[in-house]
Amino acid sequence: MSSDSITVSIRREVDPERIVEATAWVQTGVNLATKYPGFLGSGWVRAGEDSQVWHMLYRFADAASLATWHESDERAWWVASALGIVEHSPE
Repeated sequence: MSSDSITVSIRREVDPERIVEATAWVQTGVNLATKYPGFLGSGWVRAGEDSQVWHMLYRFADAASLATWHESDERAWWVASALGIVEHSPE
């Protein structure tokens, strides 16, 4: 594993009545990120079966690759598309 790779950990709260939509939203984000050079993978887990708290890890090969994803119009659209489904904390 390269020492330059970067893993990002985020926490989101999901409306329990919108789990199906949130799951589709998560997969959309993964599908978008996969197209970016340097994307090494991701994973989502819930804190528990009845929990509103979801955790995600995603990894990029280096800071430049991560910055390209974070600054992309696709990511901005994706984050905004979760309004009402997922509560975003400042990153």
